[in-house]
Amino acid sequence: MLRNYIITAFRNLLRHKSFTVINILGLSVGSAAFILLMLYVISQYSADRFHENRDRIFRLEFNNQVIHPPQNADFLAVNFPEIDKLTRINFYNSAQPFDYGDNSYMFTNMIWADSAFFDIFSFTLLEGNRNEILTSPFEVVITESMAERVFRNGSPVGRVIYLRNNQPFTVTGVIEDLPPNSTIQADAIGSFLSVPWAMGFTDLDELSAYSNFHIYLLLGEGTEARMLGENIYDERFRNSGLSGEDDFHLTVRLRPLIETYFVEGVEFDQAIKKGNRSFVLIFLTAAIFILLIAAINFVNLSTAAASLRAREIGVRKVAGAARPALVLQFLVETVILCIASGIIAVAFVELTLPHFNRLVLADIHINYVSGFLFAVLAGAVILGVIAGLYPSFYLTSFSPVIVLKGNGSKGPGGGMFRKLLIVVQYVISIILIISTLVVTGQIRFLKNKDLGFDKDNIAYFYLPGHEQPGTKELLRERLIDNPDILHVAYSNNIPGRVAMKQGFYYLDDVNSFYSLPVTDNYLELMDIRIVEGRDFIEGSRFDRENGYLLNRTAARMIYGNEPAAGKRFRLWEREEFGEVIGVVEDFNFHSLHTAVEPLVIYNRAEWCNVVNVRFREGAEANALDHIEAVWSGLFPGRDLNYFFLDESFDVLYRTEERFGRMFGNAALLAILIATVGLYGLTSFMVLRRTREIGIRKVMGAGEWKITGMLVGDFTKWVLLANIVAWPLAWYFMNEWLAGFAYRTTVGVHFFITAGILAWLISFLTVSTLALKASRANPAETLRDE
Repeated sequence: MLRNYIITAFRNLLRHKSFTVINILGLSVGSAAFILLMLYVISQYSADRFHENRDRIFRLEFNNQVIHPPQNADFLAVNFPEIDKLTRINFYNSAQPFDYGDNSYMFTNMIWADSAFFDIFSFTLLEGNRNEILTSPFEVVITESMAERVFRNGSPVGRVIYLRNNQPFTVTGVIEDLPPNSTIQADAIGSFLSVPWAMGFTDLDELSAYSNFHIYLLLGEGTEARMLGENIYDERFRNSGLSGEDDFHLTVRLRPLIETYFVEGVEFDQAIKKGNRSFVLIFLTAAIFILLIAAINFVNLSTAAASLRAREIGVRKVAGAARPALVLQFLVETVILCIASGIIAVAFVELTLPHFNRLVLADIHINYVSGFLFAVLAGAVILGVIAGLYPSFYLTSFSPVIVLKGNGSKGPGGGMFRKLLIVVQYVISIILIISTLVVTGQIRFLKNKDLGFDKDNIAYFYLPGHEQPGTKELLRERLIDNPDILHVAYSNNIPGRVAMKQGFYYLDDVNSFYSLPVTDNYLELMDIRIVEGRDFIEGSRFDRENGYLLNRTAARMIYGNEPAAGKRFRLWEREEFGEVIGVVEDFNFHSLHTAVEPLVIYNRAEWCNVVNVRFREGAEANALDHIEAVWSGLFPGRDLNYFFLDESFDVLYRTEERFGRMFGNAALLAILIATVGLYGLTSFMVLRRTREIGIRKVMGAGEWKITGMLVGDFTKWVLLANIVAWPLAWYFMNEWLAGFAYRTTVGVHFFITAGILAWLISFLTVSTLALKASRANPAETLRDE
């Protein structure tokens, strides 16, 4: 029996080859897009889940901040035995140049951690003794790819490299490259006991004023994180010297490691790799939408094709075929189509996966051993059964007498159901078009917004590890000697990546602010405007040791509307008070995802290893040639790696750009699938109205009148789709834009553009087939009828 169903199914599918191809192609492309997007969504939700102890690893947060002074770890280790292990991690100042032999290299992302780091996290150690690494100052563990790059085929363990100021570091281990789905990313891990040297101090106790350290905890088996957080709060309160009547502002949270990838609203967690939950949910929605559009096409075309077989069904019923047998026949056909589409979809996924990985900056691959193929085939069967239910039950419900009289193909509701499905398709397509336009507009807005400084015509690079005394002054003198170079200044970091926060004492209060150590001429180089007071005076000892610049936000927060210049101010660890010498206009030292926050700028050359160079507009090539010549003279044999500030700032929006490209591709694909389905459905519609079209032509109707009649029928459904889609798209896009501190508006032009585009697509699709049908010879069409 089943064999007969399958043979009959293949005959029917081959009888309508063009519609079968359209059906399989549309469903396979939609399924492939769905699989790709779902692989991406699954990869996003797999962040940090490869750690063996992931359910016991927590990140400590105080007052909604992830950064702490290093002594907080000592406090926890002494007072809470339920904590098995803990590690402090310093993510900042991660770009570290170093030398090995006669060559110069760069750790682009070096972090510092306690020796318990490898006891907590399940990163694979390839070389070295797990019990001994990172236990002493000036040790470093590097990744496998870095080891291959620097040491070629030899073992790096025991080798010595030289970081800044010719400081030797011993390589004590090699680890596998950290997985892409790890929130902690690094190409080198230095021992935490080396942090004082990295920050310009001699002892860990000197870092008590610097809340720049993340603390991760490995809790003992059965320890309840919420209860431990309450105990930490209680212990801190008792040790604070405050009474119950005091206003003690402290919140403690132990956040599970697997939540850190998507968490929002936590301060100073920019250093870890993060995902955007709203993006992922949008892509999940887009994946479902695309599959839904493909499924609607499939149902529409299957229903339309099956309706042409009404007479066949009537004959089968008269010959004694039971309704369940007829229903099963239709279901077998749709399941065969869906299985074929699923197999082709997997082939499409394999072909496009490398390009997709480059687009999303991921390393997604298909594990066929894990049951992937079974899931695809099972999904195809389920989709086939669901898609085949309506046409099978609808068409097998007709009376044989009515069908054999020639009216069975026009049963009630069939045409209306298909048109409603078309409306759903266009609602989805219009929402995707509007969303793509809004995302593109937001990215354009971010790139063109005034940042409060001039990021154009600025190149920057890092000083090498062997920095000798006087090198900075000599390098600046030789660079500025070229007339194409306007300004040279040093800084601790670049705008967009300012991450250091320090404690400052002012008036009679203390607080932590973002801080940016720089050298003379930095404000002039960046074209940052001074609104009160003055800039650093070049060569002034007082300004180097005791002068501070605040941005306008910090000045208002501390001094209100009073003038800030001349007020007392100092770094927490300094005993001598300095003063605020000036206030600068607010500028965006973070990305435009966040509003401007309080910032302190002070002059400390020894903390600055970023060389910033502003060159004359149009003189980029000459300026860079001069920079390379000076570099080669001062640092022979070492490579110069320079970057442009405007490009580095644009990188901050790479996630949005990828999102825009992916969403644009998803929208284009959805529209393409809907168009293919509309083309197939229009072909069926024209085929069924062949007699009507022929009669109209005989009665004198022109080609364009007939075409307009057919196009107008679809136009009203596209208009209805716009009415439904516009408010939904407006709501979704406003919710998405709410995640930006600075954002564009969802303008009416986005909706009008999407509506016109959707109508044009339907018009071109329908009018092409309608015009062809209207030009047919009525004698031929009526003879066939």
